Amino acid sequence: MADQKPYALDRIVRILISTGILAGVIWMILGLTGRVFVVVQIIQDTILVPKKMGKVSGLNPAMMMLSLSIWGKLLGLLGIIIALPVTYLPLVYYHRIKSPPPNFCIRSRVYLR
Repeated sequence: MADQKPYALDRIVRILISTGILAGVIWMILGLTGRVFVVVQIIQDTILVPKKMGKVSGLNPAMMMLSLSIWGKLLGLLGIIIALPVTYLPLVYYHRIKSPPPNFCIRSRVYLR
């Protein structure tokens, strides 16, 4: 008997759709869901992700978007995958040459011999 409940709800929904009662409502719900999805994706991909990635990596969000678009245009999907590491690597080397890290003395028995 417990197995019949999900099938009963499925049958009721199918009957309502086939008779046209829910047909318009379902398309309206799907349309609104699609619009919300598109708006959230646009906000996420153009504002939130570049800001967070910029804070983590130290790159300006505009620089990240420029890097992604240039490398994506040059190498396609592979360019998008390698864009940020390839752009960030020269910046790291530049900052390391500009202000080298201090040499720390490691106090270990291996190094003291």
